[in-house]
Amino acid sequence: MERTQINEKAVRALTLSDIERILQIQQEQNILTKDPDIARKEGFLVNLMGKEEIERFLNNGNKFLRVYDNGSGAEGYIAAYTKSCWLEQSGEQLGQYVTGEHQFILKDNYVYLRHIAKKKGVSGRVTIAIESSFYRELSEKGYHYVIGEIATQTPLGISNEVSMRFHRGLGFKKIGERRDNKGYTWAIMCKKLKGGGKNERNDMF
Repeated sequence: MERTQINEKAVRALTLSDIERILQIQQEQNILTKDPDIARKEGFLVNLMGKEEIERFLNNGNKFLRVYDNGSGAEGYIAAYTKSCWLEQSGEQLGQYVTGEHQFILKDNYVYLRHIAKKKGVSGRVTIAIESSFYRELSEKGYHYVIGEIATQTPLGISNEVSMRFHRGLGFKKIGERRDNKGYTWAIMCKKLKGGGKNERNDMF
């Protein structure tokens, strides 16, 4: 593994020149092509973004794509949407989760996490730097929560506990679970941002 000097100031907004590198990172982390033993140790991606979806992040205030670039091009990235933008993008009924005994309503001051990934061989500290920088940015913009889904089990039984541990370490809590029609199990995870939710009730926290 490369010895990477971590620098949160290396996190920046997406540019057109980053797109091919992001597509490459996705293919490296794609569960359909990644070695199962490596996937269990490092985590993986399931639903990849196409070039057109990535391009729509450029200069769009309702979409966020930040990359880690310490001088040698994008080594990792995070992609996220506002609630309204994600509902429009996905066409899915994301606005409401029923999580066991709880009913969890996704509000306008929430951000939906689409992807977090890094280049093969790069230190995991890169993703910590990306997420820490991004969540601080969201707090400053007035967002209260980040919600996302982690594929915890594939149809072939490959687990993603490494990603679950990683996100719990960043303050995420599991608030529910679902199984899709392809046989993947997804954990619904939520993180309360610093300074967020002081005047609103949320039974998850």
